Amino acid sequence: MRAWWILVFALAGLAGEARASAAIGAQLVQDINAAPVRVDSAPRGFQRVGDTVYFSAYRIDSGRELFAIRPEWAVPLPVADLAPGAASSNLAILGRIGNTLVLRAEVGKVGLQGNPYDEQLWAFDVATRALTRLTQQPPQTLDSAGHFQRVGDSAGRLLVADTAERSLWTTDGTPSGTQRVFLGTDPRAPFEPDSVCLFPDRFLFSTRGANDAREFWLSDGSPAGTRLLHRLVSTRYPYAAAGSDGICYWLLASSGMVGWQLWRSDGTEAGTQLVRESATSTPVSLASLQGVAFVLENTTADEFRLWPSNQEAPMLTLPGAAPTSSAIRVGDRFAFLTRAVDGRTVVMLSDGTSAGTRQLLVAGKPVRLGGYPSLSAADGRLFARDEITFWRVDMENYSAVPMPGWQGFTPAIFVGDTAIGSGWDPQRGSEVWRAQGFAPVEPIPDQTRSTGSIQRVSDAAVAVVGDVLVFPVSIWDSVTEHRSLWRTDGSVAGTRELPQTAYEGNAHSVARLGDGVLFATEGAGGASPRRAWRADAQLAAATPVSTALNYGGPQDTRTGGLALFTCAAASAPSGLCGLRASQAEASLLAQVAGAMGMVPIDSIGEVALFLYGNGLWRSDGTAPGTYQLVQGIFVPGPRALMSTGTGSRLLFSLCRSWPGSGCLLYISDGSLAGTSILQSTTSSIYSAIAAADGYALFGLTSTYNELFATNGTVAGTRLLRRTDGIGGMASAGRYVHMALFGNEANQNSYAVSDGTDAGTRTIALPPGFVVAQGARPTALDAGTVVFQCRSEATGTELCAVDADGSNARLAVDFYPGPDPGSPEPLAQTASAAYFLATDGEHGREVWHVAVLGDAIFRSRFEVP
Repeated sequence: MRAWWILVFALAGLAGEARASAAIGAQLVQDINAAPVRVDSAPRGFQRVGDTVYFSAYRIDSGRELFAIRPEWAVPLPVADLAPGAASSNLAILGRIGNTLVLRAEVGKVGLQGNPYDEQLWAFDVATRALTRLTQQPPQTLDSAGHFQRVGDSAGRLLVADTAERSLWTTDGTPSGTQRVFLGTDPRAPFEPDSVCLFPDRFLFSTRGANDAREFWLSDGSPAGTRLLHRLVSTRYPYAAAGSDGICYWLLASSGMVGWQLWRSDGTEAGTQLVRESATSTPVSLASLQGVAFVLENTTADEFRLWPSNQEAPMLTLPGAAPTSSAIRVGDRFAFLTRAVDGRTVVMLSDGTSAGTRQLLVAGKPVRLGGYPSLSAADGRLFARDEITFWRVDMENYSAVPMPGWQGFTPAIFVGDTAIGSGWDPQRGSEVWRAQGFAPVEPIPDQTRSTGSIQRVSDAAVAVVGDVLVFPVSIWDSVTEHRSLWRTDGSVAGTRELPQTAYEGNAHSVARLGDGVLFATEGAGGASPRRAWRADAQLAAATPVSTALNYGGPQDTRTGGLALFTCAAASAPSGLCGLRASQAEASLLAQVAGAMGMVPIDSIGEVALFLYGNGLWRSDGTAPGTYQLVQGIFVPGPRALMSTGTGSRLLFSLCRSWPGSGCLLYISDGSLAGTSILQSTTSSIYSAIAAADGYALFGLTSTYNELFATNGTVAGTRLLRRTDGIGGMASAGRYVHMALFGNEANQNSYAVSDGTDAGTRTIALPPGFVVAQGARPTALDAGTVVFQCRSEATGTELCAVDADGSNARLAVDFYPGPDPGSPEPLAQTASAAYFLATDGEHGREVWHVAVLGDAIFRSRFEVP
């Protein structure tokens, strides 16, 4: 008997230990996209540090991020992921300062109005792999993507233009050494990176000032050392700039391209002057050698001329020939293309003298380029190509050597005799290629793997029916996008697609409706017709409920008893329809003229809140219970359902899109009288909201970041602290978990709060791990939260922490080794969470993540 009780107590201790430190299991649901795909990695921005070459490239599981390759490595390795998961930072390498790479990267959308995003300058230390944010520029719109552009190097610093702000920056790779040296005054004129001349100790540039003035500036790389040299009234724009031996030349072109002026400057006001102008020829390009400028032009007499700035007559005239590319400077020569009499293209190489300006020869005959000719340079080497042949140029002998097998290859960097760059072929697409010596190039294994990945889960909400997740999936083949509806209960047997014969069009959103779902479809490319369909949770069949759906998808309530969607018919061209689980047909609830769709927010029980027409609306599924709560044009932000002494209420943010500006924090019980503004701001946005027992936390992001706590009243809303950038939040029991982002990736931290200042603290992660940029905590149950973390040994994976912030640990390593699994939260059901992640074999797919049972049951042991 005594032995039996010892066994019982031992088993109880094991179970208690498991609950205190829950183990987490993850399994691939199913390889939804098992077909091979070819997605270009499109590598670019190659920079060499020692024997390592860094570049940016796209991969399905990581987006466009930072990679590295060495001649002896079989494949490139990822070295930095600023936007974890499939999200892309659109990273680009702008330059190198010693062992520091200067990057341009979008770290994520930080606002709502006008689709702004946060593109900044970053520094990457190749020795420590530390990422440092260099700029704090305000968010730009999507129209300004890639507005940071490389200009060049001068005075030991990198020059970068912000074309959206019309400014010029210099950086030494540190935040304190990154400064704006020029800000344009004409809001119509972006800064022109092609108008800069770079010298070892200074640089000169041209820009458009107020009242259409053309201005010439000099800078030593500091704001105080940047001054105006000369200003003239001119509508011409800088077509090209070139400099050598301390002299800068600008070729100013007319808007109609006929006519040009050549200006020069030695860095003094007196030495900034007009050199030559033409009213009848068309400028093509500009080069400079030994302080002399060479203008390439086409004349109205159908001649090509090469005209040195120190001569009164052209140095070279080719009747009937037209240059087909800009001049390219390589060492003490420059090269350009002209069209020969037979219509093909020849390569001209010049040392700045008449005798030294000649055609390239191969086997004693001029090189003739066919279609799509081009010139390129890498590490002081010059190359020419057309669609058939690739040539290496011997500049000393004015000759070219064919390079068999190099067609499609663009060398960017040489490490010893190994050329590394980008290449393209029909089988692999655009990938990293290399060549040893002058041997044929060797394509490096495809960065996008050989198996298909889910391209994305539709932006619309997924539906949860008990332990079943229903979600729309987008998969591209080589030509078109196919969007279908899938369901899973976490098992392979329970994961299936709704038969494509059961409905028409592409599925793009889904909502719960009783024990089934309501989903929307549209034609290819978002075209009409748009329809609403009903299906059971098994996805065995579907029936149409509306043949004329407006923009947007359906919204469900938390109970799933009601689904709302916009509908269009002759009697209701801009209608709002509701369908209850017990109804066979939808009913018209309201209509607003010109309302094209609805934007879901959330629900309180059976009452749904959403944006419709020109304001915030609510509906309980009846026409009398469907009405507007707040008037205005808004964009929704984060939200959470909180329980207070007066019952459950929804806490959510709305930002005014027009007219006016600013964001508002609302609290609502779903009624007109019970909807009020809790807080308003004119320049900040609400970054995250999470509710726990009796309180909620929310982040306010502007020039600095603030963490607030509220009990649902204005008086009970208080500032907890100013903190790092506030990312995702999740609640577990009486705690709220949050990811905090500093100015450097290695300064990211993870915090847990009980709603008080004293109870808000950061926690220590396992040794070697940091919080991944963009991490989004997810509560698996009341006692366990997982979040994206990363280390050098694992890449970006899932860490776990107990509800009170204790026992931080690595939970799931989807992709063993240094490659990242890049998990991205998808949705949660009653007993599990689902993530998109990759294991390196199946592409990016859906994974089931759950807390495992108590220790005594993990090996399927059961009590008789």
